[in-house]
Amino acid sequence: EYLFLRVREANEVESVHLMEWPTAQEVEVSGIEEMKKARVVVTLVLEARSKANIKVRQPIASITGPELSEEVRAVVLSEVNAKKYIVENVANEDGIVVTIDPTITPELKREGDVRELMRAIQDARKDMGLVPEDRIVLTVDVALRELVAPFEGEVLRTTGAREARTGEG
Repeated sequence: EYLFLRVREANEVESVHLMEWPTAQEVEVSGIEEMKKARVVVTLVLEARSKANIKVRQPIASITGPELSEEVRAVVLSEVNAKKYIVENVANEDGIVVTIDPTITPELKREGDVRELMRAIQDARKDMGLVPEDRIVLTVDVALRELVAPFEGEVLRTTGAREARTGEG
């Protein structure tokens, strides 16, 4: 009710409890089936990452899997932290087959290191009792500054920092 009162339009009823139920739309079965397939792909990729001892925060170059729409591929790539989705419709007696490229290039390693750093900063913010609105100044040594520089905008945005400075280290 609280949220409804803050977002309702002037011409809408005065309470969420007085609203009419929405009318049901026809369900697109193909979309549901594709999302089921995508969930299987994500599960298999995460299992492959685990077997290869690659953390999810560490980006990987590519995954190979069955045909999926562009929109669903984007969701899968985001979920498994991969850069590229290669379509290869291979199935065995167990069903869908996916593979990952376990090669971690220096660029991918750097991106993974930055994500680990952002996680550590977020943990430190939490330990200090900061809320998302609190802005910090991130002070890093020269080595971390070189690591962070290509990703500075993302680091500042994610960690709630106003700026990143090089300090004594």
